[in-house]
Amino acid sequence: MTKSTLPAMDTKDTQGSLTKTLVRTFLLVVFIPVAVLAGLLYFRIRALLIEINAPTLSTQLTELTIFTVLVVLGVLGLLYALLNWVAKRFIEPIQSLASASRRFTDGDWTQRADTSSNDEVGIIASSFNHMAEQLGEVYQSLEKKVDERARQIRTAAEVAQNVTTSLNLDDMLNKTTELLVQEFGFYQASIFLIDRGGKYADFKSGSGPATRELINKKYRLEVGSASIVGWVAAKNQARITSNVFEDPLHLRNELLPETKAEATVPISLGNLVLGVLDVQSTQAAEFSPDTIVMLQTLASQIAAAIQTTGLIEASQINFQEMERLYRSSRLIAEANNESEILSGGGQILKNAPYPIVMFKVEKDLLRVIASADTTRNLSEIEGLPTPIKVNMEEINDYLLRGATSATLIDSHTPKVFKDLIHNLDLMGAVFLPVHRRNSLAAIMMIGSRQQTLSNTSIQPYINLADLMSVALERADAIEETNKHLHEVEALASINDLISSAADMQSFYHDLLEKIKQIIGDYNLIVALYDERSNSISIPFSYENGQVISIDSFPLGEGLTSILIRTRQPLMIVEDTENRVMQLGAKIVGKPPKSWMGAPMLIQNNAIGALIIQDLDREHVFNEDDLKFFNTLAGQVAGVIHNAALLDESHQRALQLETAAEIARDISGSLNLDELLMKAVGLIRERFDFYHAAIFLLDLPGEFAVIREATGEAGVQMKRAGHKIGVGSKSIVGFVTGRGESLIVNDTGKDATYYANPLLPDTRAEAAIPLRVGDRILGALDVQSTKPYSFSEDNLRSLQILADQLAVAVANTELFAETQEHLSQHRLLHHITSTAASGTTLEEALESAVKGLQVTLGGDRVVIMLLDREKKMLEVKASVGYADDVMVANVEVGRGVTGWVAAHKRPLRIRDVSEDPRYIQFSPNTRSELAVPLIYRNEVLGVLNVESEQVDAYTENDEEMLGTLGGSLAAVIANARLFEQIRAQSERERLVYDVTSKIRRSTDIQSILMTTASEITRVTGARFTKIEVKPSQNGEAKDTQ
Repeated sequence: MTKSTLPAMDTKDTQGSLTKTLVRTFLLVVFIPVAVLAGLLYFRIRALLIEINAPTLSTQLTELTIFTVLVVLGVLGLLYALLNWVAKRFIEPIQSLASASRRFTDGDWTQRADTSSNDEVGIIASSFNHMAEQLGEVYQSLEKKVDERARQIRTAAEVAQNVTTSLNLDDMLNKTTELLVQEFGFYQASIFLIDRGGKYADFKSGSGPATRELINKKYRLEVGSASIVGWVAAKNQARITSNVFEDPLHLRNELLPETKAEATVPISLGNLVLGVLDVQSTQAAEFSPDTIVMLQTLASQIAAAIQTTGLIEASQINFQEMERLYRSSRLIAEANNESEILSGGGQILKNAPYPIVMFKVEKDLLRVIASADTTRNLSEIEGLPTPIKVNMEEINDYLLRGATSATLIDSHTPKVFKDLIHNLDLMGAVFLPVHRRNSLAAIMMIGSRQQTLSNTSIQPYINLADLMSVALERADAIEETNKHLHEVEALASINDLISSAADMQSFYHDLLEKIKQIIGDYNLIVALYDERSNSISIPFSYENGQVISIDSFPLGEGLTSILIRTRQPLMIVEDTENRVMQLGAKIVGKPPKSWMGAPMLIQNNAIGALIIQDLDREHVFNEDDLKFFNTLAGQVAGVIHNAALLDESHQRALQLETAAEIARDISGSLNLDELLMKAVGLIRERFDFYHAAIFLLDLPGEFAVIREATGEAGVQMKRAGHKIGVGSKSIVGFVTGRGESLIVNDTGKDATYYANPLLPDTRAEAAIPLRVGDRILGALDVQSTKPYSFSEDNLRSLQILADQLAVAVANTELFAETQEHLSQHRLLHHITSTAASGTTLEEALESAVKGLQVTLGGDRVVIMLLDREKKMLEVKASVGYADDVMVANVEVGRGVTGWVAAHKRPLRIRDVSEDPRYIQFSPNTRSELAVPLIYRNEVLGVLNVESEQVDAYTENDEEMLGTLGGSLAAVIANARLFEQIRAQSERERLVYDVTSKIRRSTDIQSILMTTASEITRVTGARFTKIEVKPSQNGEAKDTQ
């Protein structure tokens, strides 16, 4: 029975139910039998009292006694049976439950009560079983935790025992990682130790599938790097990763592909981090808080072991040797250059109590500079090969971690070191690197023939190597400081030239004079490099007392080009021609005997070069001259670059001023021609361009027509109506077709360039679209006589100007369209007013077509009215057509006008040659617009206009004619109504005149004559006959 199925009962309910059961049992067992017996006795005694017969009294009493005895016996038997049932029903289950409880409390966790009954005892038994199961689970969990904790304590105790019993740090670390993997089933356990410099955490020991490979690779991680080990080493804090895929610092190791969780704790003493303990597991969320506490405890013990090992080794230091090394180190401290430092270090090592060899590193060679073996009283070891050719990459990798012990059986020891150990009959050796500017400068070898050298014994020599490295760095710093001091003194006078020079040419002349004072009187060349055009220009060339300038030429194969490409200084002081050929360069003109050049660099980008040469003498320059000249080139590069930036700033300010000026003109003027003329003039003048022009698209969008341009060429092109096809093979055609800017830095190399004979000097061209939104209005075209003359700043400024000009063109067009619409509406109003004031319908329609022709600028106009009976459209008024058009009729539903009449909606045709509905009225018609004349939903006719241009009509024209059509329809309807009223009035007047004359007649004959003549006159008939029929009988005649 589970907890969810267990009935909910409290103690009071259970006690009450049990009490009720006992009461019911007492009633059945005791009270009812006694009551029955008492009743029988009562009736029996009553019978006795009714009839008291003395003789029979004793007999009846005897019988009564027997009956009473029988009843009592029966009652007792029944009572026994009932008590037995009650015992089995209640007492035995309770006793069984109590027995199970006693055994459970004695430690038998398997005991469970019988729950076969469904009464209160069964409920209590179920509750007991549920409680027993929960207590069992709690006990097992506690037992498991106790076992886990005991295992952790045991592991910590074993580690502590290793710490106290093992004097070898490596063995202690190996045992610790093995215990972690064996006892806890971790995937990998690793210990990293921080190197002497505190920059790296080196893999020292481990247990797991990756251990051997990590040792072979000399695996290390930088302190503070993007890794969990690096983070812990830098922060001195534990980091637990339950799921490595969610931790950005987890550095995935291909040797441990199954890692799912990682725990890393620092091995530290206070704030000093000695290393890192890292364990990995194949199960996510594997590390519990107790496990973390255990790992931190182990880390503390390992830290104590490292400290203890260091103290033990420190106690074994040879203090006499240490004192000798300390006193001798003054030789190194007082040295001023590399040779003195290395020589001093060699002298110190010669008195060491070990076989020693010191090598100087020269590229890929090791040269012996000192050797000794005091164990054999040898002041110098003979027979050592020197120099020794080595693989420096292998040596650098081997000595990457500093001092390294080597033996003949070590597979990682380079062969050159093994040969050295073998030749000197050594058991092993320690190789100590001496660094200079992060590269090897020397290597010290400390050998041993009896036992492996301990860390403590070689520590003084490690300190010596470090001291030599520091001394080399100091010597380099002193040398650099002296060099920098001389350069500053020499260059201080150069800096003074910047403020005194009026322009760059003056600066170049002053620079020449300073170089003459410092180096001598030699030919000087200042070359400037343009990266965009990949060309070199020479603004200043001093040769034989003359100064000239040379135009731009492409970057080629000369020595100047080599300087710019390599960005390295170059000096040739002998055999110049052969050296130049070896470099793959070419010399134009007389070759110099001595040549020296340095690139001018800005942020490692070449902007030019300084060159000095002597045409007659060799070896006129030395290394010091080259260093100074290289520094001078950097200084001059800064001056030229700053001057260029200043010039660009002035140019940029001028360009922005131009943009602002044009923007002011745009906001203050709607005269587009005047605005464009000023814009191209400012662009040419302020940007120093050869030519500037603005092209605008024509109405069909087929051509870009020149609207404004500069110079005489611009005047001629405007006079000739110069235009370029949109999308054609030209720069303007490409820009207006694509809507994208196009910059051609060298027109001689671009296929889209269209040579204009009026602009023969163009070498570079840029075109920028004039666009508003997605609509292309035209293009701004600028041309220059210099290749690669368009800078990014220029193009940005031109783009701003193009955008402003596009807005100006759009505003002008909108203004013109507004004025045109206003004029058109005025004319429409005039047309409508004129048509409405006409005396006849024909006169009104003629006025309308003539006025509409004026409004549309000479187009053909025709008004056709509908004859409903014939279902034909008849021409009532036209202008611009031949005379035969007036007799032309169009059937409703046929042709453009018939379609409009049938469908009651306007129709605009871009090209009539493409529409089969068109009926030709004029052979020159290219586009057509027809609108229905509708009055009160009744089609009265069609207004039709035609043009000789393709797509001549717009939506605005359609809207305008639709408005006019509505007004004309009303005029036509009113005219027709007026005609009807006037005709009816005329008829009524004629009838009145005729009846008046008839009334004035006195006899029948005159009445008939007057009537006949008036009818003839009114109807226009040729004759009129009136017949009067006589009456058929006299009665009728009298009546009439």
